[in-house]
Amino acid sequence: MSQMRKFLDQLEWKYLDEEAGVLRGLMTGQGSQWHWVARDTADGRFLLFYAYSPVNVPEHRLAAAVEYLMRANWGLYFGNFDMDWSNGQVCFRTCIPIGTSGVLIKALEHLVHASWAMMDRYLPGLFSVALGNVMPEQAVEDAEAENAVSSPEVTVTEQTVPAPRDNPSRFRRFFPSDN
Repeated sequence: MSQMRKFLDQLEWKYLDEEAGVLRGLMTGQGSQWHWVARDTADGRFLLFYAYSPVNVPEHRLAAAVEYLMRANWGLYFGNFDMDWSNGQVCFRTCIPIGTSGVLIKALEHLVHASWAMMDRYLPGLFSVALGNVMPEQAVEDAEAENAVSSPEVTVTEQTVPAPRDNPSRFRRFFPSDN
């Protein structure tokens, strides 16, 4: 986790450093804000990064939301959307192995930036499906069409999180195909 802290500090991101090697913070995209969690697996072999939707899917829209998420997942090379069927909580999850020599900065960039980019890209569509009446296929088409014409650089700001770091950062929009 020390390399993750160092990476986040270089980005000047605010975060909470909790017990048991869990880091938490906020991300802001073009149309919404969501929280993230970074943690090691219990065996210490992987570093996980979760970006959580700020809204849970209502029970009567679970099936439509699952269709939307599966359509969004199709073709992604790095990470995926998950939904807890019991409460409608949605997250985008990325994971990297932790080797004996630690984690490479490029891997941390993929871990964090892919989660941010996919949430920024697909979260508005999830809202339109889960909280509205937009069909999943149309919502994915809209998300992908909007992203294709949007600016390749987006401002990312953090909101109030009790931590000593408080400067926003800018970084290039990241897509899993950018390898």
